[in-house]
Amino acid sequence: RGQQRSEAVNQLVGVGLQNAGASVGVNEVDSDQPPGTVVGTDPGAGAQVPKGGPVALQIAKEPKIQVPNVAGQEAGTAQQLLQQAGFQVSVQSEESDSVPSGRVIRTDPGANAMVERGAAVKMFVSTGPQNVQVPNVVGQPLAQATQTLQGAGFQVFMSQQGTTNPQDNGRVLAQNPPAGQQVPKGSGVTLTVGKFPP
Repeated sequence: RGQQRSEAVNQLVGVGLQNAGASVGVNEVDSDQPPGTVVGTDPGAGAQVPKGGPVALQIAKEPKIQVPNVAGQEAGTAQQLLQQAGFQVSVQSEESDSVPSGRVIRTDPGANAMVERGAAVKMFVSTGPQNVQVPNVVGQPLAQATQTLQGAGFQVFMSQQGTTNPQDNGRVLAQNPPAGQQVPKGSGVTLTVGKFPP
């Protein structure tokens, strides 16, 4: 009791309770003793057991610590914080519409989870919104063009332009950004819509 595991095993071998080549049973238990310290045996001290009989050591286990909440923090700062807390940190990039580029989206295990010191924690870092291609809505009625753009994840803005062609009334005459351009999801697209009579 109070010894490190290797010392306790040697002592058990010395009194014939454990064969030198046999493995000693180990039960990790919560304790205020330093991790790895023998805090008891099973059977307990003073118990009569056959020579060579099984003995299990009760070892103080490493106390668990809480994963800090680093969501929203700059990646370098968050990684340093996790490492200082005693975790092995790996980083994975991930697109996010809501978290700015270079900041932490979440961790795995998640914030406030209780894990052993030295455990691996994966940190997901935002690369910003996903880039999407602007669809071509020129020539479409405003309602249809708006539905197409909003369905693709864009915000829609409108400006009117007078036209002498009655067929262009309420139709999209131009768009900005133009069709085919790659822009972040959630960006705005301005539609120029014909108005007849001008």
